[in-house]
Amino acid sequence: MISAAVFNQRGRPIQPDSIVAVLTANGALPAPELPMQPAAGGGFELRVPIPARPVTFGWAVRARGEMQGGLFDRVAAGAFRASAAGGRIDATAARVEKRNGDLELRAPAEIHVPGTYWVYGELWGGAGGTRPIAFARRRFEDLGAGSRALSLSFGGAIIRHSRIDGPYLVRILLFQQDDECDSGSEEEEPIPCLPPTAAYRAEEFDADALRRDLRLAPLGRSRQAAFRRRR
Repeated sequence: MISAAVFNQRGRPIQPDSIVAVLTANGALPAPELPMQPAAGGGFELRVPIPARPVTFGWAVRARGEMQGGLFDRVAAGAFRASAAGGRIDATAARVEKRNGDLELRAPAEIHVPGTYWVYGELWGGAGGTRPIAFARRRFEDLGAGSRALSLSFGGAIIRHSRIDGPYLVRILLFQQDDECDSGSEEEEPIPCLPPTAAYRAEEFDADALRRDLRLAPLGRSRQAAFRRRR
């Protein structure tokens, strides 16, 4: 979205006679002028569909009108890079249950842009789900477009060792594309919290459960560290 406003010398917004925007994508020839629409606060906006692949947009806004008895013709310009998130998890269909000695999250995802993705989540427990236990992440390579079933496991050994009973909460559930060529893509907002699990006890989990396709660590590390890309 492009936002613009015209202000007088007192800092108050004024209504121009016309205000238009011009866009160019990846250095191509500019598109025809597009009228900007009134927005809250006396400004104007132009909404642009988010592209599936990263695109660099150049833009220019031109406002013309009359102010303090004289005519004005003002132009502002710039650039921005945009891309839609390549996929989304359906949190409403997510399930977190004890499986093979671990606590496993299963959730469907809709993949719009094929590629490699990360899933990341934090496990909390105790009274009111206020005690951090661990984070887990998993990398899914070469996911094709369409509906895909994803899973993420929190190791039973870590849960048992924590001695923190459930119900458990999975917080900060994040699904992110990890292709190097897609570095301009928009990161999907994390899902703050999934519904609580059944009232599992820490001693129910397997101290010797196998770790498959995941890394586990104490929750003291940040999700930024968890998602640091391999170079």
